[in-house]
Parts: sequence; structure tokens; C-alpha cells
Amino acid sequence: MKKYIYILVMSLAVGLLSGCEDTDDVFGKSPEERIQEAITTFEQVLLSPEYGWEMRYFSTENSAGYPLLVKFYKDSKVVVAGQNRFTNNSYKESESYYDVIDGNGALLTFETYNEVLHAFSNPVDPNGKGQEGDYEFYCDPTMTTDNQVVLIGKKRGLSIVMTKLDKKYSDWSVYFNELAAINKVTFEGNAGAAFHLKVAGAGPYLTYNEYQFFQGNTAMGFILTPSGLHLYEGYERNGQLAVNFQLDNAEAPTKFVCTDEGVTASIEPRYTPLASYQMDSKTNAIWTIDYKTMGASSTTAFNALQDALKATDATIKEVDLLYVQSVSKNALRFRYRIADGTELEALIYYNLTYTPSKNPETVTFTYNDANENGLGFLKRAGAGDVEAGKALVNAVFAKTYKVECASGGLLNPSYLKFIATDDKDCNFTIHKKNF
Repeated sequence: MKKYIYILVMSLAVGLLSGCEDTDDVFGKSPEERIQEAITTFEQVLLSPEYGWEMRYFSTENSAGYPLLVKFYKDSKVVVAGQNRFTNNSYKESESYYDVIDGNGALLTFETYNEVLHAFSNPVDPNGKGQEGDYEFYCDPTMTTDNQVVLIGKKRGLSIVMTKLDKKYSDWSVYFNELAAINKVTFEGNAGAAFHLKVAGAGPYLTYNEYQFFQGNTAMGFILTPSGLHLYEGYERNGQLAVNFQLDNAEAPTKFVCTDEGVTASIEPRYTPLASYQMDSKTNAIWTIDYKTMGASSTTAFNALQDALKATDATIKEVDLLYVQSVSKNALRFRYRIADGTELEALIYYNLTYTPSKNPETVTFTYNDANENGLGFLKRAGAGDVEAGKALVNAVFAKTYKVECASGGLLNPSYLKFIATDDKDCNFTIHKKNF
């Protein structure tokens, strides 16, 4: 619907700017003069910001949105910067040439190849469509303000919002560093996470995947910027249309809160961080324990375990949390190396008790048993005594923990921090292993 509204707007705008080809208007300007005036005005607008533009780029109505930074110059050069999967998630600038021409209206065209921008319009995939994005744009005069320009894609009719950059972003890397910080506490590594979009008190459950929310098979594209989250088409309920959101807390966010006037809406995690882990732990997922960043109490206990193993010329190389499908048990997996260089894998099984059982806040680790290699590991750690080895491992892990997102807040459960309820310095962080 939005696309067709903008096509109508552009048709009206072109009519206003161009008029009839055969008749001069009452002010004595020919259609050619009016279109040249529109081109000149458009060029002046593009050149006006000292530090460039933030461009909120969408390829299609339902696709992921990506922020780009753009700076136009009088010599027809343009620099576009991005940091996304099309730039291998590294900051990248590309210089090319642009022009504003008569294309049945003043038309901005990126006329030479720009590696950052044209990544969205290249027909590079097997079906020859690519991302299907635009690289030629009209200006919507009805939406232009002193600080903002709305571009309308020539091919798709999508609105692309450009906002003047503040002085704080004179160094463009600052912008993308801020964006990375927000991404870290919200969506980084968070594919498959469940959210609840509430408008006027209710709304759909959504699943996240790379700057898209999915309600079943229906995609809802959005863009993440340092100022917050913007849904391309928004979501309407009870006459309230929610489009723009910001974090309730930049460092430890618990939800996105709608900033649109008169709209009460939020995007919240559907589950607690621990519930997310609980559901994920029954899959084939493997979570690595970062034993080098444990809290002071956990470090002391872990070092005691390490020292006991070193006395037998063995060294821990990796510790993981996983669910062993073959025996239907949760396990600590220790990968360790012995004196002759052989690497062994030991499984120590633990019962995990969640409280409450639904959407839990705490989990208790209780020793269950071990596989054959696990018993060998415990015997080695205990200098020949399995019970002594078990006591060393239990000193590290057999606790009741509350669980929070390690990045801060509640939004991103891809990194989780387990904190003992009786000793905040007894803690460890886990993250999902990528394959």
C-alpha cells in the first residue's frame, strides 16, 4: 500500500514540477525551466549537509534495512559507507559518481558503480534478482524538511529516508561503532530469538533473523540505527501505528519502546534469557564456557581443578555445555590434553533444575554421573579418587544460578552469564558455538 501511495505522490509531484509540455504556466515558466529548477533545488538539498546523510536503505518492503552514510560533492562525486554482511561486516567506503537528471521529474542516479550501494541492486544470485534494490531515486517534496529528505525508488517506489548527520558523526566510524554497540546488546548472534510486539497492550509473537521479524512466513523488515529501530511498514492495532522505537536503556536494555506520538507500543523478549537457553539446550546446540573470564570465586575453584590436572601433566583446552541426545542428559564437556599430546573428551552429566518451570529465572546444577572418559577425567583430577575429582568440578559448577544476557539487559541471549545466587563473584559466561 505504501508503495502505491508514493507512486501517486510522485505522479502529482512530477505534474507540479513539469506541467504540460505544450503550454507555459501562468508565471511564464516553461516545463523545461521548471524541471531544471527542480533539478537545481534537488542538487542543492543533496549538497547541503556538512557531514553527509544517514540513509535508511531498504531493498523491498519486507527486506532487512541497512543504514548507509552518504556524502555528495559539487564535482559529482559521492561517497557511500556501510558496515553490513555485504561488506563482510567491516567498515567500507566506496567513491563513485552521481547525477541529478530529468527522468520525468528530478531524478537522482548513482550513475557509476558504487561497491557499497550497488550491492543491493546487483543481480548476483542464481535467479538473477539479487536484493532487487533501487539505485535511482526521485525526491518526495511533500516529505522534505530542513533535516530530512525522503527518496522514492524509481523501480520499486519504496521510501528511503535520508537524515542529515550531526557533527558528532563527522568521523563516520563513530556512527558505525555506536551501531555495533547497540547491535551487540540486541541482535548480534541472536537469530531465532523470540520477541513480542505489543501495540495497545497486545500483538503478535515474532521470530528474529537478520533485521527482519517473522510472524509465521510473513516478514516484517526493519532497520537498526544508533537512534533506535524503525519498522519499514510499521504495525497497526486499534488505530495505533507503531513505526519508531528506541531502547529503554542503552547499556542494559529490557525492551524497545515506541516513540511515535500517541502510540503505546513495545518490542520485548518473549522469554527470559534462561528460558531461551532452556529451549535451546534440548537441541544440538553447543555452548562454550569462557573459563578465562570467570568471576573471582569461580576462577579460584577452576584454578584448583586446573592445578590438580597439571599435577598429572594434563591441561584443559575447552569446556562446553551441551545436551547429549543419545542419553538425554545435560553435560559439561571437558576437552583436555595429556602428556603425550593426545586430546581426550570427558562428559560429566548434570541435572539442571529450572525454577519456575515455565519462563524460569534460576537453574540449579546437580551432579548426575559421567561417561567412561568422564570418570577417567575425575579420577585424574582427584589423584586416583573419583569422589575427590567430582568435588573439584562441583566446586566450580554445582550451584544455583540466575541468568542474564552477558551483553547487558534482556534482549540478546546469544551470550549468557550465569551468576550464583549466593555469591555474585561465582559466575561464568557462555556463548553458542558456531559451526
